[in-house]
Amino acid sequence: MTAGRLAGNRLRAASDERWILLLGGCVAAAGFLVVVSVPSPLIDIFGFVLGGAWRFEHRSCPSITGRSRAMPSSLGIAAITTLGYAGVPVGPAAVGFVAHIANLGAAFLLLALAMAFVAANVRIAKA
Repeated sequence: MTAGRLAGNRLRAASDERWILLLGGCVAAAGFLVVVSVPSPLIDIFGFVLGGAWRFEHRSCPSITGRSRAMPSSLGIAAITTLGYAGVPVGPAAVGFVAHIANLGAAFLLLALAMAFVAANVRIAKA
């Protein structure tokens, strides 16, 4: 995650933000799928590295939202920021809740699906 954040600004400056969202969603989904599908602790670490490496792309969302024509930029940025901050306490609790009901693999599979959903909806991020 640290390496992704350090390299993220350069990547964002050199590339279109929608491609960064697409790449980030695909890489994170692949990482969580590796964690779910391969029962090896060393391979799982690699999957978590892939899942965490995409974290630089979260800065693209407010930038795209600020240029959106669907709503005023002040409301869009407030909405995306609220969702981002809500994810800090809600995300781990939701993973724990799903793991308690089903198992940890199911929770990581849902994370993979959520990241694939981000990648699949990049076209919506048009400014």
